[in-house]
Order: sequence, then C-alpha cells, then structure tokens
Amino acid sequence: MTEFTIPETMRAHVFYEYGELSEVLQLKEDYPVPKLAPNEILVQVHATSVNPGDWKILKGGIIGRMFKLPHVSCFDFSGVVVAIGDMVTNFKVGEEVYGDNAPKGYGLAEYAAVPENVVWPKPKNLSFTEAAAIPLAGLTAWQALVETANVTEGQRVLIKGGSGGVGSFAIQIAKYFGAEVTTTCSERNIDLVKSLGADRAIDYTKENVTEIFKRNDFDIVFDTVGGPLYSSASTLMKPTGRFMTVIGDDPHRQDIVALVTILTHIVSRKVYTIVAGGVKYDFIGKNADRKKLEELTKAVEEGEHLLPATVSPEWSIKVYTDANGIWFLRFAGKVKPVIDSIYPFEKAVEAIERSKTGRARGKIVVAVKDD
Repeated sequence: MTEFTIPETMRAHVFYEYGELSEVLQLKEDYPVPKLAPNEILVQVHATSVNPGDWKILKGGIIGRMFKLPHVSCFDFSGVVVAIGDMVTNFKVGEEVYGDNAPKGYGLAEYAAVPENVVWPKPKNLSFTEAAAIPLAGLTAWQALVETANVTEGQRVLIKGGSGGVGSFAIQIAKYFGAEVTTTCSERNIDLVKSLGADRAIDYTKENVTEIFKRNDFDIVFDTVGGPLYSSASTLMKPTGRFMTVIGDDPHRQDIVALVTILTHIVSRKVYTIVAGGVKYDFIGKNADRKKLEELTKAVEEGEHLLPATVSPEWSIKVYTDANGIWFLRFAGKVKPVIDSIYPFEKAVEAIERSKTGRARGKIVVAVKDD
C-alpha cells in the first residue's frame, strides 16, 4: 500500500472575519492539517474551482453567517487519498478522487478532510484540474435536470445563462438525455454554447427571450443566473412544465429580506401549483452525495456505462447490449467541464475576483498542487 508522510501544518487560504475579499482572505503558511473523523478521508488537494457562493460567503450576509469562522475557502476539490478514517470502507490510500466538500470547504488548502459519502473516484479521462471544475456546478445541473425535472428525449429545454459554470453543464446534460436545448448568453459566447450542443443560442443583450417565445414552447426552464423570468413562465412554458432556479428573482441581494423573499416564493408558488395547476416551481439547492457523483461521472468518463433509464436506446449514435440484454453506451465522454481560466495557488484572490465579475466562461480553477 502506498504510504504518505503527512505534515502537521499546510498552506491554506483562510478568512477569520467577513468583509472585502482582498482584505479578509489570507494565505497562511502554517495552518493545521485537519484531523480525521472516523468516516472521513484525508485528501491531498491537487486542484479546486471557484463558485459564486465562495465570494458571497466571504462577504458575510445571510449566506456567509451560516458558516463557522475561521473558514478555509472553496468546496470543490480533486486530489489523492493520503489517509482514511477507521470507519471508511469505500476508499484506500493512493486513490484519485474528487467531490464537493460543502459546508466544510478546504478546497483552497493543501489537505482536506472529507466525509466519504461526498467523494467519488476521479474520472479516468480527466486531469485533476478538469475534475475539480465539475462537482458543485455539475451536481447542481444534474440535480435540476435529471432528479427534479426528469428530462427526457425530445423535451424542449430553455437554459438561462448557458455559458456559466452551471449553465455549461446544464446544456450538455440536457443533450446527454436527448433534449432540444435553447440557451441565453452574450454574443461572445454563442459559439461556445453551440459547441456544447445548444440547438439555439439567444444573445440576451439584443433579444428578449420572453418576446421570442410566447406559445408555451418549453417543457423545462432552468434559470442559472436569477431574475424575474418566472413571471413569464405561463407564456414560455407548457402547462405541465417545470421552472427551476438556483438563485431566485433577485440575484444581487444577500440579506434577510432576500432569504424571506426566496422562502415566500418557494411556498407561494408551490401552493399555487397545487391549487391552480400549471407550471411547477422549484428552487434548486445542490445536495451532494456519492450516488449523484456516480451518475454524473458516468456522463463524463470514457468507457462503457449502463444506459440511463430515461434515455431510449435509439438516441445514442451507437448502443450495445451485454450478455444479459442490458443496454449500455460506449462513448468518449458526453459531458466535459468548460475551463475559463486556471490560477496558481498564490493567486486565489484573483481567481475569486474573476468569479465576481460574472463574465467567466465555464469554471475558474485554482491549481493547488503542481502536477
């Protein structure tokens, strides 16, 4: 068995108080390596990726104050298992893994203690850098489209914000299940979203999607950037459709009023659906676990995989049956992370600042360990 020498301290980006990113996020050279609980694995982190929640937590507000300080930033990670807790049964030292370590964080650290139930073997066809770009954004898109909306072949899907982290995965996952995809983005990203499989791309700076589609066109609408799109759901969507959002109607507020508004919308819109029928409303809060990571990895990894139950055999370019007559796919990865930029560990603040601009194409990655 491979053995690793584990130091007592490590480098980590930590904040001890809330405030402006450049003022509160500190690079510590001697931060304690976390101790393992019995159900945890210790991962030597090779890479992490930045999500909007990372800088929102730093600012504090209703989101940030849910986390205990001090806090080591970023949740996504990829790396190598260097130690395991006494109750761990699914992993061994030396395995390459990836996952989403929310709410603990430690993506921006050289080592992370991670519960084994949120970890999965790293896709064999991806580098550590690529794998780190997947978990939170990929799982959010998967949870919305597959677990909540049950997207199926032939459905029409509208994705608001197709060039971002969640949106870029959402396009590919919807196409993976055979849907017809329309997405919004800026003009500079039209070629990108079409390369991911979007059937139609709408430049939101020149056209209003609610004015283009007024005939109950969509089975599913997935809003990844926020805003008042739900108010047009009745004209955009079929009466049996499903509207999903990851942010809500006002993406810029992070105070108690914003939280109360979101909760009010969730309750009132669900009650309205029950009473009056029509479009279903869901607020998507990502919930990571091994099962979701396993299914998402199948869509990413090269090789042979059992065909998802919601995909008809005719959809794939080529399918096969095993000795028991079970359909499976043979493909070279249907879903890939889109990497906007890669920052060295020392420039993590710049990486998070890049996320704050809202202009990233896909995911922003920080290389924690040189590979």
